[in-house]
Amino acid sequence: MVMDTLVGVDFVFHSHTAADRSVLDPQLVIAFVLLIVGAPSYFRRVDVLKKAFGLLESMLFSSDPHWTRQLGDSVLANAHLIPAIITYFTFQQREGIIWENVWVGNVEAKSDGARLFVRIVKEIKIFRDVVTRSFDAMPMKMAAFVRSICQDAISYVEEGLDAIAELKRLQDGGVNPQQAIQQLSPEHRNGLYQLPTGVKLLETLHFVVRQYGRHVSVLMTE
Repeated sequence: MVMDTLVGVDFVFHSHTAADRSVLDPQLVIAFVLLIVGAPSYFRRVDVLKKAFGLLESMLFSSDPHWTRQLGDSVLANAHLIPAIITYFTFQQREGIIWENVWVGNVEAKSDGARLFVRIVKEIKIFRDVVTRSFDAMPMKMAAFVRSICQDAISYVEEGLDAIAELKRLQDGGVNPQQAIQQLSPEHRNGLYQLPTGVKLLETLHFVVRQYGRHVSVLMTE
C-alpha cells in the first residue's frame, strides 16, 4: 500500500550530528509534508504531492512506533501552527480538502496511525472557521503579504523535498548519509538548507493568523 517514498527515513529521523539535525529536523519535515497534503491543488508539481503522500502514508502505516510518535509530537504539540497553515490553503483552494474524505474513508480506525490521522483532521476543522474569519477581516495589503509568504514557503517545500528525495535515492544505493549530502548537486544542497528558512516563513504566517484570529474572535463575542 505504501506509495513511492520520498525521504531517507533513517537519515531524517536518526541523524548523528547536531548539524544534520538542524537541517533535517523531523518536526520541520513533517510540518512541510502536512502542509502539502493539506493543500494538494495549491502546489504546481504533482510529483511533490505524491512524495508528500508517500511519506505520510509510510508514517501512518509503519510498524515502527517512532514514526507515529514523531508525527503526533509534531502535530498535536503544535496545534496552533499546523492546522492554521493547512486550513488557510484548503480554503484558498477548495480541492485541497479532498484528501480528508479520501484518507478518513480508507484507513482502518483500529490502527494507531489512523486514529492519529483522524485527530489531525478534527484539529484542522476546529481551526477552520477562525482562520476563514481572520483572512476575511484582514486589510487587502496584509492579505497580499500573507499570500506572498505562502508562495515563498511553497517554493522552499518543493525544493527541499526534491533534495530529501535525492538523499533517499543515494542512500538506497548504499551511500552513507554524510557522503550523500556531499554528493548532492548545488541545487539540491541549496534546497536542503532552505528548509529552516521555510519553517520560519510558516511561523510568521502562524503569528499573523493567530493575531487576526484572536481579534476576530473577540469581535464575534462582543
